[in-house]
Amino acid sequence: MAAGSRKSIHVAGSKISLATRAWRLTGSFALVLGAATLLTLVGTSTPATAAGNVTPSIYIPNYQDNNNLTFPLTANGDVAPAVTTTSFGTGNPAGEAFDGNGNLWVATFGAPGSVLEFTPSQLASTGSPTPVVAISGPGVSQADAIAFDGSGNMWVSNFFGALAEYTASQLTASGSPTPAVSLSTPAGGEWGMSFDGAGDLWVGSYSSGNFVYAFTPAQLAAGGSPTPAVTLSGSGLNAPTFPTFDVHGDMWIANSANPGGNVVEFTPSQISTSGSPTPTVTILSPGLNGADGLAFDTSGGLWVTTYAGTPLVKYSANQLTASGSPTPAVTVSGGSTTFDAPNGPAIAQAPAVSALSPTSGSGSGGTKVTISGIGFLPGSTVSFGSTPATAVTYVSPTTLTAVAPPGSGQVDVTVSTVFGTSATTAADHFTYPGYYEVASDGGIFAFNAQFQGSMGGKPLNAPIVGMAVDPMTGGYWEVASDGGIFAFNAPFYGSMGGKPLNKPIVGIAADPATGGYWEVASDGGIFNFNAPFSGSMGGKPLNKPIVGIAADTATGGYWEVASDGGIFNFNAPFQGSMGGKPLNAPMVGIAATPDGGGYWEVASDGGIFNYGNAAFSGSMGGKHLNAPIVGMRADPSSGGYQEVASDGGIFAFNAPFYGSMGGKPLNKPIVGIG
Repeated sequence: MAAGSRKSIHVAGSKISLATRAWRLTGSFALVLGAATLLTLVGTSTPATAAGNVTPSIYIPNYQDNNNLTFPLTANGDVAPAVTTTSFGTGNPAGEAFDGNGNLWVATFGAPGSVLEFTPSQLASTGSPTPVVAISGPGVSQADAIAFDGSGNMWVSNFFGALAEYTASQLTASGSPTPAVSLSTPAGGEWGMSFDGAGDLWVGSYSSGNFVYAFTPAQLAAGGSPTPAVTLSGSGLNAPTFPTFDVHGDMWIANSANPGGNVVEFTPSQISTSGSPTPTVTILSPGLNGADGLAFDTSGGLWVTTYAGTPLVKYSANQLTASGSPTPAVTVSGGSTTFDAPNGPAIAQAPAVSALSPTSGSGSGGTKVTISGIGFLPGSTVSFGSTPATAVTYVSPTTLTAVAPPGSGQVDVTVSTVFGTSATTAADHFTYPGYYEVASDGGIFAFNAQFQGSMGGKPLNAPIVGMAVDPMTGGYWEVASDGGIFAFNAPFYGSMGGKPLNKPIVGIAADPATGGYWEVASDGGIFNFNAPFSGSMGGKPLNKPIVGIAADTATGGYWEVASDGGIFNFNAPFQGSMGGKPLNAPMVGIAATPDGGGYWEVASDGGIFNYGNAAFSGSMGGKHLNAPIVGMRADPSSGGYQEVASDGGIFAFNAPFYGSMGGKPLNKPIVGIG
């Protein structure tokens, strides 16, 4: 509906003008144009079976024209909707959400108010299908928003300051069921709600003091008239509707004032307690007058509907990083669109995974992993590689938890819904902390890790002296003393093989930031391949030869270690060393803590020397060894480490033991661990 147009409707006997959205009317309530769903990909608890990815589409309740409009996410300009659903009479569809089976539920504001369910097949083509389920009664009177919780229960808000919960079983047939839970809000005028990553329900209250409230799961279960756990107010809120969360846990709000509408962002710390925070980001545009609906797509783009400005726009992720008035990346507007007071959109799209916490866990399974992303539904399934998670809990459209099954090596964690399966990226990598031993003939021995090939039994110009695991792919590289690199399920970026060297190569380290690697020579020379060069000891005097290298994940730099324990740091902090101190046996290697805050040096007798935040968890120093120690690795899940001997023996300290080549026949000695 264009700003300044004059249209009116009848609601419960009161005639309400939609021209100025001034929130004043006869009777005890006002009409608001808004919507409510978080990212709108929410649903019932029926387990989802992943299907082929659907055509990504946005579904929009067209309030004033009493229909629902569907556009592909590729729409731009003055385009007609792909599908128009006209099943609402004078119901004024306001908020909508998908359940876990891909059914679309629509809240209608027009008297007397209802919640209607439509199946995917009913939404596939233009028409006026009869809703499969229609819920009526006091709990949905002037309903304006829908959100599903982790149990598949549907929450409905109405404009009179009430929230109602209907259990999944109450949603299977039409009728007027008594809400399982009823909850009153402090001010009224609610429009738009969504669940955050902790399961708290946030509600916008635009016309009764400009508030946004949060209710905890315990408050939602009890019902009644609780004091909100968090209340936000202040100048950053101006007729706030539709609180919506991005993958970082930041809350975005549509301020639906006309004129002066905008979209604002608050960080998790700003919304952890009640107050009047200043928005971190404010997106301003004349086209955002009356902004009333928000939804994120899997690219991180934010779609905004408005009732008085440009009907539908999208801002790309990079346009949301700072305040301003960017030109929308997408604008859908014009007579062909048939928009007339569009409200909160719902997006049908395969989910996306943006982060895992933690990113590694026990090979025996049981690690609880929090999965962040977009487009999650109750009933979402999770796989670690090809193995299903042993348990999955839906928290919100941006958050799941899953219990990792037993596994080995590095796997992709994927989420599946009825709309498809998440694409694999580096962000979904989960590592089971197994390890590899490498022998001087290139043989690889995998323990709770995936064997991906080796140089064992193949001709070599020079012996293998070390290995490194690629954190990007889960594969690994072997390095020879002549600088040759042998890549297995890991990218080859070049090597010093066949090139002149002043001294032989003695080690390799992977750069987790770039996916490249460094080779280090015994004279301290560094050779970088798709990894930054930050300096080296090459050409400088050394008391003893270099024997190893470790990457600093915090800075992107690295440390070299000499056989006398001296440490040489390049774009990495110096935390101390054994250089110049008496040693019972020479140093043979170094390992850094997973966060880059410290490192360990290891000697051939198994002695461990720790610096920075690297904890001492024990060592083989002073104990009997059948063969000398030749290297060590940090265990990413436990904070401990493993030492490896030349006969393949493994010694684990506050780290899991998965087996070893100790006591088994070897063609050549072990020279490293990864």
